[in-house]
Amino acid sequence: MDTPSHPLDDFFRKVGPFTGTQAIYRSFELSCVAAKSGGDWLLLCGKAVLTTDPPPSESRLSRLVDFDDLQVISGRLKPEDFAGLVDNLKEGWVVRGFHKSLNVRLMPEGPGNFVWQLSGVRPSGTNRWKNEIAVNGFGGTVSSLLYSPSWHDIDDRLRENKDNNFDGLNGLFKFLRLKTARDLLSVTFFGISAELPARFKAVDYNRKSRVLDVEVERVGRPTLKVEWTPPGGELITIQDPFPDAPDTGQCRYSIPAQDDSTEAKLLLSFAGLGVANTLQCSINRKSTLLQVAESFDPNQQRLNDRLFNETDPRANAFELAVARLLSTSGYAVLWFGRGSKDALPDIVAHWRSPIGEDYFILAECTHVDPIRKLTDLVNRRNRLSEECGVTADRWLTVVFSRDEAIPRDIDAATAHGVVLCGGNGLRDLVKQVTSGASPSELYEGLRKQQGSIPLPIPGLGY
Repeated sequence: MDTPSHPLDDFFRKVGPFTGTQAIYRSFELSCVAAKSGGDWLLLCGKAVLTTDPPPSESRLSRLVDFDDLQVISGRLKPEDFAGLVDNLKEGWVVRGFHKSLNVRLMPEGPGNFVWQLSGVRPSGTNRWKNEIAVNGFGGTVSSLLYSPSWHDIDDRLRENKDNNFDGLNGLFKFLRLKTARDLLSVTFFGISAELPARFKAVDYNRKSRVLDVEVERVGRPTLKVEWTPPGGELITIQDPFPDAPDTGQCRYSIPAQDDSTEAKLLLSFAGLGVANTLQCSINRKSTLLQVAESFDPNQQRLNDRLFNETDPRANAFELAVARLLSTSGYAVLWFGRGSKDALPDIVAHWRSPIGEDYFILAECTHVDPIRKLTDLVNRRNRLSEECGVTADRWLTVVFSRDEAIPRDIDAATAHGVVLCGGNGLRDLVKQVTSGASPSELYEGLRKQQGSIPLPIPGLGY
């Protein structure tokens, strides 16, 4: 019967080929918190993280905290030292040999009582990459190293420490990005992780050329796969998607869409490591909402009448037509109208892109004289930004009008960062939506209107 391999060996077999100055993982961060027990320093908690950051000129560890009963060690090391860390951990050490007085054991009984588990791929703890691969080890109870009164004393000393001032142990753990808190630290642990450095920056279906335009940020050369639905069930590998691109940075690739497919599932992965990022994207040939609208309103005659012909002193017909225009394209629309209280806008529309970015359209509607709407619209944008926690640059502010914008209005709108959409611009937008424009295409159509300074959607190439 074969002896089970050590989880640390399994982890190293996965990441080892990707370590080195010319590979994906070019350095790693090491940090640990240790308590004094007899003549030894014993691990309380710690971690090592393989990263794509450039290697240091030399591997270096330093003491962030140096108390008689507590030490905190942290530093950045070269990737060639990672194999030594794995060997140390298997032999019951976290830090050994860097300095004669800088040694930390896993636990006094040796490595046999420290249990390791390979957790595989999980969500990353960083903002840049989506996933990581990890292995975690757990040892004895923390109470056997430090009693409760000692925690309170250490909290006070950390806050008073002049060299490195931390807000107690919780502040220290947060600084080290250790996923624990003082009250939750019941057993000693050490975690090792390696980020999977590839993610989708943007994906959009181009209806004219019938391709998926994919923008990827990555380090190294991940595998790109796609599954079309229908038929579904098969991931197709895209052969050499980034042939001329450098090994680090952003690059774009176009994938011809399969006939009759309505959705694409995209996947980035590294062979032997795991899945770095996945994404689903609709193939928007003609949306269901547009088909319903055409069924009840052939040739969109009622829509065009309300936008360009009917006179309604309350302006509701025009506002509702604009709301329908936005919703038909795929936006979720709130219409407040003239009867709303507290100076709410006429319309708020929201769309979440395939990569999870939120976009908002804040709109006012008027038959004539759009310039009178600018100040109120900007004030409402700022108010909603503050109350909803959405930054101002996520709001595309638009004044919809039947009138064509004149140069004076364009200059004023530009100064306020507002889109003016009226006259021929509004007619062009109607043509876009009634021909099946996606939310991103509608956004881009508004973005091209004179007087606009909106937020660009990543990946549209503008």
